[in-house]
Amino acid sequence: MALIRLIRGVAAAAQTTPGTAATLGTNNWLNWPTMCKFTDAITVEFPKLLHYQIWMEQQGIPLTRLMQWEIQGLADTWQWAWFLASFDGSPTGAGPYVFTPGKNAAKLLTLVKVNANLTTYRQLVDAICSEVVLDWTANGLTKFTAKGVGLLSAPASSPPVPSYPTPADKSPLQPAWGRWVVNGVARNIVKGKLTLKQSVAPFYASGTGSVPTTPVGVSPTDWEVDDMGATLDIESAYAADAGSDLAAYRGDVTNTTNTLTALDPVTAGSKGIVITVPKMKAATGSEDDTKAISRQTTVQHLLYDATLVSGLSISVNGDAGFAAS
Repeated sequence: MALIRLIRGVAAAAQTTPGTAATLGTNNWLNWPTMCKFTDAITVEFPKLLHYQIWMEQQGIPLTRLMQWEIQGLADTWQWAWFLASFDGSPTGAGPYVFTPGKNAAKLLTLVKVNANLTTYRQLVDAICSEVVLDWTANGLTKFTAKGVGLLSAPASSPPVPSYPTPADKSPLQPAWGRWVVNGVARNIVKGKLTLKQSVAPFYASGTGSVPTTPVGVSPTDWEVDDMGATLDIESAYAADAGSDLAAYRGDVTNTTNTLTALDPVTAGSKGIVITVPKMKAATGSEDDTKAISRQTTVQHLLYDATLVSGLSISVNGDAGFAAS
């Protein structure tokens, strides 16, 4: 059976100027993408005109232009941090990326998808993240999903050639590296899903230059970003109620000193990721006793810590080449 390759390459790069695509280098091509989807979100109105007392549909008129995008892949020790840089703040290098409520100067991204069966390629500019999900499981590969909006550049010929240097570390992240601490105690976690979300709304205003003839419709001139939040969905063994996540949930207890550390032992722990959550509190909780080992699941909301002046920090320590600034 022939191997069908629909995507040759996916790239992400931070822009220095709004509206101007970033230059793609060797380190901008993602090594571990599993899915890339660009979706046109164009609003079209079909005005109904009164003509001899009969309502008639005439030609549809495009009003606004927008692109939605979603990229999935295996989390490595640095490349997925492009999307962290776009989500919040202006971090440099490996971080830590500190996420706090409120509007922050997120990085605009240039995203490129090269299809093997097309003579053109699609490129988004001014892309920004609305959601980043890190999905960890004890016996599988760590995955990430990034979603957001952006502006579509006109498809261009002569697609760029992807480049994939061999990582010096053991990317992607391996399950045996993961070590969890919840409320100051090391825990045996079955699954953990970290979700970062913020609302990103397009801002439409009149242009200051000449009237464009193509493409039709108004593109956003800026993004309105606010309402940032983060949750951590944790599943673990439920051997006793005392000291359990469910007991903390019912008792309205705030968990402090929470971390996920996944460091590569081959590199003496110099490469990997470290996620630090100063405070979190469960909003929902449930148990599953249909199996021999009962499970407990809680959805923890990450809380802003005024003492530490932060809500969440993520350090990404990987190979040289990644620089979000």
